[in-house]
Amino acid sequence: MGIHNLSWKHRQENPGNSSGYIPNPFKKVNEGPKKAAIAPSSPSKAPSPLSGTADLPQKDPLATPNLLKSWLIHSSPSENKDKKEESPHLLPQGLENGADDGENKEKYPDDGENGGDGEGDGGDDGDYLGSLPEHLAYLEDDAAKSKEDKLLKQLARVKIELHKRKLALDPTQYGLPDLLSLQKEGREAQEQGIIDVCKLLVIIPNGPPRPIKLIPVQIEFLVDLFFGHNRYAILWKPRGGGGSLVIAVLMWLLAVYKQKSCLDLAGGLDQSRAVYDYTKGFWEGLPLLKKALLADAPMKNETVLRSGASIKCVPASDRQVKGKHCPVLILDEACQKQSGIDAVFMDAMQGVFSEPDPIIVMNSTFYYPQGLFQAYWDGAYEKGFKKYKWTAFQCLQRCDLDICFKGCELSWEVDVLDAAGKPTGVKEWIGCCGTAHETDGFQTREAVIESRRVNEGTNVFEVQHMGHRPAWMDTVYPLKAIEKCVVKHPTVDLSRCDFVVGIDWGLVGQTAVILMGFDREYRIEGQKIPGKVAVLEAEFMTGKLTSEVANIIQQWMAEYEAQFPVFPDGSHPFNNLELERSGFEVVPVYAVKWKEYGIGNVRKYLVNGRIEIPRNNLVLLSQLKKYQRLPSGRTNKRVSGGDHGPDALSYGLICWPFLEWFGEKVDVEKDADQVILI
Repeated sequence: MGIHNLSWKHRQENPGNSSGYIPNPFKKVNEGPKKAAIAPSSPSKAPSPLSGTADLPQKDPLATPNLLKSWLIHSSPSENKDKKEESPHLLPQGLENGADDGENKEKYPDDGENGGDGEGDGGDDGDYLGSLPEHLAYLEDDAAKSKEDKLLKQLARVKIELHKRKLALDPTQYGLPDLLSLQKEGREAQEQGIIDVCKLLVIIPNGPPRPIKLIPVQIEFLVDLFFGHNRYAILWKPRGGGGSLVIAVLMWLLAVYKQKSCLDLAGGLDQSRAVYDYTKGFWEGLPLLKKALLADAPMKNETVLRSGASIKCVPASDRQVKGKHCPVLILDEACQKQSGIDAVFMDAMQGVFSEPDPIIVMNSTFYYPQGLFQAYWDGAYEKGFKKYKWTAFQCLQRCDLDICFKGCELSWEVDVLDAAGKPTGVKEWIGCCGTAHETDGFQTREAVIESRRVNEGTNVFEVQHMGHRPAWMDTVYPLKAIEKCVVKHPTVDLSRCDFVVGIDWGLVGQTAVILMGFDREYRIEGQKIPGKVAVLEAEFMTGKLTSEVANIIQQWMAEYEAQFPVFPDGSHPFNNLELERSGFEVVPVYAVKWKEYGIGNVRKYLVNGRIEIPRNNLVLLSQLKKYQRLPSGRTNKRVSGGDHGPDALSYGLICWPFLEWFGEKVDVEKDADQVILI
C-alpha cells in the first residue's frame, strides 16, 4: 500500500493521534481485511490522492517514484492554504546528502509502534543498511513549500531505508576488509587484502571447522582474477592440492564483493558437491553476513544473494549449459577422457562471452594426454589464458628436517632421458629437494610419502602429484620433443633457405598445406650448425577446390620470392594433375611406401631440435601431440582425426632426409646438439 494511502487511513482511523507517526510501508504486517475507503469530508474540493485509495494505484512507492512526483506537483493548493510555509528543502537538512538516520533521530523520532525498533525505520536494521538512490532527488525543489510535516517525516524515513538497503549488501559492514578500495593499489596491498579475507573464512566439510591456508601461487591466482589483472586462467594442480578450495574462494569473493553470478561446471557430481560445500562453509563461519546477504538458505546446488548474484555448482551437461548465462564460468576437472564433456565445456564458454567482463577458469589435474584441457594449456598464450601450476611439494607444511638428499623419501635420483626417451647415463634429483623448507602449506609430509608408496611402480604419483604429463597411450612423437621445438618466431635466415610445400589432401575432410624452409648454414650464438628446418606457413581447409590450394602456393611464392617444389599425397592423382597444369613442380609421395619412413624422419628432426614450429600454429602443434597409433599397434592406421598436419609435414620433410644431412655429415663433438639416430 502506498505512503499516501497509509497516511490517510491512519488519520481517519486515529483522529486524536497527534504524534505524527505513520506506519512503515516496508514492514510486513497482518493488516486483516481491507476496509472501504472513507469519502472526503469536503466533496467540493478538487480530487487529491489524500482523499481516498481510489485516486492512487496500490503500488510500492519505491517502484514508482514518478507517482510521488506527480502527486506532489499537481495536488490542490487549497489543501495547504492555511498551513505555514515549509522549509525550502523537502527533506530535513542533512538527509538530502544521504546522512544516516542517527543524525536526525531527535528531530524525527520513531515511537516504536508497528514493530519499529526506535531508530526511525520501523524495520529490521540487520537486514537493510544502504545509500540514497538518485531517483528521489527531485523531491527537494518542486513542491517543497506545500507539503505537510507528516509526509516529510515519512519521506525522510524512506530515504534512510533506501540508504540502509544498499549498505546492507556491503560486506565491510560485517567486519570484512574493503577489497574494492584496493583496486588501484599496488599488488602487495591487494595480496594482503585477499589474505585478510581468507583469514575470516573456514573450511567445514570433512571434519571440524579449520582455517584456510593458501600457497603463493593460489594467492597470485586470486589477485589476478578478482582485481582484473587477467580474466582467463588455466590451473594445472595436483590431486589434493587445494584446486577446488581456491576456486570456491574466487566464486565467493566475486559474488559477495562484485555481485557476479558464478557457475561451476564440474566433470562429475562429486566434484561439483565438493566445491559447493566449501562455499556453504564460508557462510556458516560468518552468520551475520549470511543473514544479511542471502536471499534464502543455500539450496542443494545453488545459493542466491539479495543482490541477485548466485553461486551454482553442477555437473556438466547440455541442460545446464543452455540455461541462464553467467559472467563467471568455472570448468572444474576439465581434463576428461570423454569427448562429450569437452563439447559441453566448449558450448558453455560461448555463453559467457555475451556477459560484460566475463571470467573463465579451467581447473584440473592433467589426467589424460589429449583433449580440451591439453589444447588450452598448450595454446594458453595464443588464447589469452594465464597458466598457474603447482605440485604436491609446494603444498607441504614447513619442514625442518635436515635430511634432503640423504634419505628423505620425498627426494630421489632418476636417469636423465634424452628427447627420444633413452637414458643418457646422467642422474638427477627430483621430488621435494628442499622445497618444503620454504613452504607453509597444508599437506603433511606423511600423507605425501604414503601416496608415493601406494603408487610405487606406476606413473600415477608423478602425473597426479608431481605435475608430469601423462604418458599412457604414448603419442607417435614425444611431447617433450615437440615442446622443445616450439618458438615464438622462426630464426632461420630466409636468404639462405630452400623451400618445399607438403600437402595432405582431404577428399571430404581436412586438407593441410605446409610451407617449410631449410637453412643449410644455420648459426646459433656464432656457432655453425649444419642445417635447420622451420615451418613458415600452414593452412588447414575443408571443402576447398584444388585451385584455391594453387592460389595459396602462388601467394607464398610471391611473398618469399622463390620457386619451390610441392610434395603432395600421391593418393589423389587428379588433384596433383591440376597442380602440375598450374605450373608447379609436383613430386607425389605415396603413403603405402613412404609413410613409416616419413614418420621416422619427422621424429628425428623433433628429438634433435632441428625443426622450429611457431607457437601460434595451434592446429599443427595440437595434431602433432595427438598423433597416435591404434591400440592394436598397426602401423598403417592412426587414431582418426588430426593426422593431416603431421602427414603434410612428413611429406615435405622427405625432401631433406635427416640421415643424409646429419647422419654422416655431422661431427658430433663440434655440433651444438648431439644427434640421436633413431
